[in-house]
Amino acid sequence: MLRRTRPAAGRAGRRGRAEGPPGLAVSVTSPRCGTWRLAAGAARRETGAKMRGDERFRVGSVSKTFTAVVVLQLAAEGRLDLDAPISDYLPRFELEPEITLRRALRHEARLGDYAETIDQLALRFTTVEPEQLVAAGLEMPRTEGWAYSSTGAVLAALAAEKATGQDIGRLITRCIIKPLKLTGTYWPGTRDDVAGRHADGYVLDEGVYHNATRFNPSIGHAAGALISTPQDLDRFYGALLGGRLLPAQQLAEMRTTVPADPERMWAGAQAGLGLFRTALPCGGDWWGHGGGFVGFRTLAGTTDDGRRVVLAANQQPSDAKAFQLEVLPRLLCALD
Repeated sequence: MLRRTRPAAGRAGRRGRAEGPPGLAVSVTSPRCGTWRLAAGAARRETGAKMRGDERFRVGSVSKTFTAVVVLQLAAEGRLDLDAPISDYLPRFELEPEITLRRALRHEARLGDYAETIDQLALRFTTVEPEQLVAAGLEMPRTEGWAYSSTGAVLAALAAEKATGQDIGRLITRCIIKPLKLTGTYWPGTRDDVAGRHADGYVLDEGVYHNATRFNPSIGHAAGALISTPQDLDRFYGALLGGRLLPAQQLAEMRTTVPADPERMWAGAQAGLGLFRTALPCGGDWWGHGGGFVGFRTLAGTTDDGRRVVLAANQQPSDAKAFQLEVLPRLLCALD
């Protein structure tokens, strides 16, 4: 059984020696002015290396959008049914028949969130099987109403694997990464390093930064393991909302939303299938997803008219709701 404790943050890694906070990388796209990137702060505090803007990050729950796209592509091919009980594909978990792929991807399946029960730092260099993650989520009491759950994304991925005979990393690579030529994005499997040019990730505890970059990402699986860059996420969400990854019917289903819990998400958030919608103060909506992995925080948003912003910080905790309610909406509105 995977259990959560509260370890000292020092277990996250070596103590940072340089002064100053970690950094922020931003990708911005305007239909009128094209795409550009911005960066501030440090990519690596120990050496003082500055954030350049094209670094790779662990993008956490942004992975859920990739997983949902794969499931919806398989639904379009008739290989998965969004409204069939997940138990039809995965009988070993003995799930209630009302737990469907659609409900799981839209966080309506009343499943506990395994991420709230496990000691992530204790599992830093441990390979955790997805079945263990699901089991941890299923041991939790069923929730009431809408409840964010990484367990549902892992179940959806396992259903996709059952339907295709391929693991979710291979499916994401074949169905999304390669067609869009996302050269900075990859599925890390169980490797604890981040390949190529990347930002180191830091955990801030009692005023001290601890380097947590090396981490076996299997605890994230389809709900949070992916590694990418702000530019690649910009391209991905542009292609997705632009209709290049899904047929019109499946994209419409993805964009059909229900109210999300504002305490767990943010004020005004509406949940679709692996995607969230939020009203902009300047009119219209933005679509996207946020993500956190130990030492990292990411948020990606796009509008229907093609404005896009991706924010990636190499520090956790960070003020995620400020990103979601202030920074990203302000940038998108400035591009109007």
